[in-house]
Amino acid sequence: MLKVALGESSKIEGFVTVDIFGDPDILWDLERGLPFESNSVEYIRANQVVEHIRNIELFFKEVYRVCVDGAIIHIETPHYGSEESWRDITHVNHFSVLTPDFLCEQNYLARRNGWKFSLVKKEVYGWNLVFELKVIKK
Repeated sequence: MLKVALGESSKIEGFVTVDIFGDPDILWDLERGLPFESNSVEYIRANQVVEHIRNIELFFKEVYRVCVDGAIIHIETPHYGSEESWRDITHVNHFSVLTPDFLCEQNYLARRNGWKFSLVKKEVYGWNLVFELKVIKK
């Protein structure tokens, strides 16, 4: 099973790194989905990435597709209440402390995309929102 670090422009031991620039293991635009087979990933780390993705619904749909049951998705992103969330003009998404809960609800978005996540943890740390989701497929 793979451990994946998204938005990492250089190689990291123990992870398959993916980014649109630099020298990652896989040079890839995350707007196109994820370059992995279905049910092949056990852990995803997305550090300072999700705020840059225009089609965030496709991103989470793809995360669900490539992950195995029980996989953990670790996400760090600027909290919408911080200046860091708004300062960078490439940020197209702004996440609140309620966003992880919304992703875990069985609402219209989950039904439309066929995903199911449970919340493992969430916290605001400095200007970052840090949360982990667990993939539920069974």
